[in-house]
Amino acid sequence: MNRFSYLVFGLFFISAAGCATIDSAKQEEKYKLGASERFSAAGIGSLAEKPALSTAPAGIKEKPKRVVSKAAAASPPAPAPEKEIEPEKKPAKKRGKIGMLVIKSNTMDFKKTTSMSVFRGNVRLTADNVELYCDRLSSENYRDNAVAEGNVRVFYREHGINMRCGRVVYGSGMGSIDAYEKVTAVKTLDDGNTLTMRADKISFNTGTGEIRAVKEKNKVRVEFKDVLAFSDEVVYNENNDMLTLTGNPAVRKTGSFFMSRKVSLDVNTKTISLEGDIKSQLYYSDFEKAAEEAKIEKDSDKAPR
Repeated sequence: MNRFSYLVFGLFFISAAGCATIDSAKQEEKYKLGASERFSAAGIGSLAEKPALSTAPAGIKEKPKRVVSKAAAASPPAPAPEKEIEPEKKPAKKRGKIGMLVIKSNTMDFKKTTSMSVFRGNVRLTADNVELYCDRLSSENYRDNAVAEGNVRVFYREHGINMRCGRVVYGSGMGSIDAYEKVTAVKTLDDGNTLTMRADKISFNTGTGEIRAVKEKNKVRVEFKDVLAFSDEVVYNENNDMLTLTGNPAVRKTGSFFMSRKVSLDVNTKTISLEGDIKSQLYYSDFEKAAEEAKIEKDSDKAPR
């Protein structure tokens, strides 16, 4: 075979190879287009869309990434809901324990059959935070409970309470007392002002911090600065400094008269609150009756004994 024959054969071989390459490319493109259509119909992405490779280790599912739009990213976070502010509660005032009671008197009689001890003459009962004076004291165990009679005077120093009456029954080692017979209780407040109660019966409990005055014959009389009040029942709580009057209370303050079912007085802010059936400058008969009772009681106090 001469050179010319070799040249012609080479050119023919190259042309055949080029045609085969072009035909393969067309077939591949045709296959891709056909496959893309089939995948789209089946709900699968195109071959041109290559899924991102997972970087999670084998056996662990990778959490899908959250896509945040630009608008959502630009919007400020919603403000947290405001917490409702609760009113501050006043802590209970701490007081010292009363301690062991010690008694002194001019004479003492002891009845073995009843285990009753009777102390007479200048009786003085004392402890760390309380003092009691009377003419006669009888008890089976005066360190726990007793009955004091005749010109009784009681002083709770830490509580700022002074009481005068005709008879006292105490319990829990003077932790609670019931005073009877023309009782007057004076409470000295933290600001130096005084709250005075006059009643047929007044009770005091060191545990609750309550002074409770109740009517047995005459209405309870309350005096506080320019306030004069009358009621069937009065409660003063030294833990929150609130004075509450119930049972047809009537209040006079600097010439004004008020009546209602319930009266509350904050001795710190000097604020008076009335609740239910409020009357003002309309009904005076109950107030005048209460005032007359107080006048009779006051006149009887002045009478010589």
